[in-house]
Amino acid sequence: MHANSTPPKIIPMSKHFLENNTVPLEQYTDLLVFDIDNTLYQSNINLIGRVISQTFDKLGINDENARARILEECKAEYGFSIKGMYAYNILDYKTYYDVITNIDYKAVVSPDPDLRHMLENVHINKICFTNAESIHCMRILSELELHGVFDYVLCVDHSEPNFICKPMNESFDFLEQLFGVRNKITFFDDDPRNIAMAEQRGWIAHHITSMQTIKMLLLEIRQAEDRK
Repeated sequence: MHANSTPPKIIPMSKHFLENNTVPLEQYTDLLVFDIDNTLYQSNINLIGRVISQTFDKLGINDENARARILEECKAEYGFSIKGMYAYNILDYKTYYDVITNIDYKAVVSPDPDLRHMLENVHINKICFTNAESIHCMRILSELELHGVFDYVLCVDHSEPNFICKPMNESFDFLEQLFGVRNKITFFDDDPRNIAMAEQRGWIAHHITSMQTIKMLLLEIRQAEDRK
């Protein structure tokens, strides 16, 4: 058990939340922003692939070509396949919720003590910024033993019609308004479209392709802190 295992505060991205929180929750000067899936654990685990496969199983869509076509079209149109599946009425929230609550996370992901140590050694506020549901986020962070590392998790409420998610401009607006910071954000994500959107806004954006990549970047940030 780590000394600080306090779960982060969960905030679903929504226009309603911003309307009721007009003053930034925090006034960060610098901020490290992390995606979760395929960024804080090895992408070859393919957890999201398992979630999507089980979702199609529940929907009774068994043809592999049909699955591939749906994912491609939804991602091309909406930037996030699951959002497109909701928009086209292919997927309903109950089906998706049933899938993510029955995934055996412990069998798929495991802690990386080196990653936690490196995250804790960087003395800059850290949050997660993800398209995942809150229950998925918390279970992943728990299995990775990363509770206590992040202040907040900005996630998606899939039960809300027309939810906000990456790479939509509104999701990046949400983060900037919530924390009162824009041009001193360092962002880590595995999706090139999210990276491109962040770069357009002046964020320092790093495309994460492996755990080695993220660890190398964290080491560089820590070394830069030491030189100050």
